[in-house]
Amino acid sequence: LELCPPEHPYRGMCLRNLGRNLRKSSVQTAAIRDLEKSVELLRRALKLHPIGHPDRFSSLYESALCLSLRHDQYGEASDLEEAILLGREALELCPSGKPDRGVIL
Repeated sequence: LELCPPEHPYRGMCLRNLGRNLRKSSVQTAAIRDLEKSVELLRRALKLHPIGHPDRFSSLYESALCLSLRHDQYGEASDLEEAILLGREALELCPSGKPDRGVIL
C-alpha cells in the first residue's frame, strides 16, 4: 500500500488483495486481528469500487466472506446481515453462465 498512494488507480485492488490475504491468514492462524484488519481494508476497497466498477464483484465477494467469517467468530447478527446483502449484490453482478456465479452461490 505504501507504493500505491490513495489517488492511484490500483489502490482499490491493492486493498482488496491485502484484505483477502489477511482473511486467509486469519483462517490459518486464528488471528482475529487479521480478520478485523481484513474487514477494514475490504470496506475501503468497496468505497473505491462503486457501482459500475469492474472490480466491484470481487470486492463484494471478499467482503461478504470476511463478514461471514467474523459472524462465525463473534456471533454478531449484523455481520451476517451485511454479508448476505453484499453477497446478493455480488450475485446480481454475476449473470447465469458467468464462471464466477458458482463461487458466489
